[in-house]
Amino acid sequence: KCDSNSDLFEKLLEQSYVPQAFPGCITDIKAYLDFIEGRKKFNKDMIKGYGKHVIEGYGITMRLNSYTDEFLKEIIAYLNSNNFLDILKEKFEIDEFLNIETAIQKNLNKYEISPHCDTSRKALTYMVNIYTDKRCEDLSIHTHLLKFKEQYRYLSLFWETNNVDPVWVPWDWCETVKCTSSNNSITIFKPSHETLHAVKLDYDHLEFQRNQIYGNLWYEKSKKTENVPWQDLDIVNRRNVGFIRRALSKLGL
Repeated sequence: KCDSNSDLFEKLLEQSYVPQAFPGCITDIKAYLDFIEGRKKFNKDMIKGYGKHVIEGYGITMRLNSYTDEFLKEIIAYLNSNNFLDILKEKFEIDEFLNIETAIQKNLNKYEISPHCDTSRKALTYMVNIYTDKRCEDLSIHTHLLKFKEQYRYLSLFWETNNVDPVWVPWDWCETVKCTSSNNSITIFKPSHETLHAVKLDYDHLEFQRNQIYGNLWYEKSKKTENVPWQDLDIVNRRNVGFIRRALSKLGL
């Protein structure tokens, strides 16, 4: 708990949390504070990589870069070990060589990732909620598991049957099925054309933070090689109808 944003960052940096390059986030602390404190408007060009044309704000992710507590050292060492990796590969029937990445991090206010299914380079993703306050379960800080609205369900089939990586899409194309809000709970899934998920934070991070053990398993390279921006996939609003209709016609639709 902190009295101000400057106090928050001072304490986090002292405890070896560092800004992490992360989807939906920027790493410049000053630029982030200018945005959330109203001195500057959202600038999509600050976002590097995914989603800059579909999200409405950015957060900052602070990752714990050094573990001094023996209990945390043991947990993180295990979660990044070949032992844990082999268990996950067996459970999810993954045969290929993978890189594993696990860390403890805090997502601060305004962090947003719009609905997406994950890049085909990601083999598995997992998130553990580790809150310190019961109130966290009732706040808008949790991962949404979603499905496409009826008029956009053609996208799942399109991504399943074409050499095209899924992309982030607008929130209003989807509807939430469940929020993973329980403390001390883990969500694990193998990305596919149907694993839509998203998050959009709106909370007071001075009271407490969105804490997670966050992990990914990565393939050496993406399974799919082509990319189509979300604007070109929208036949509901008649954007680039020809492209997507030609792709669907090949499937007899």
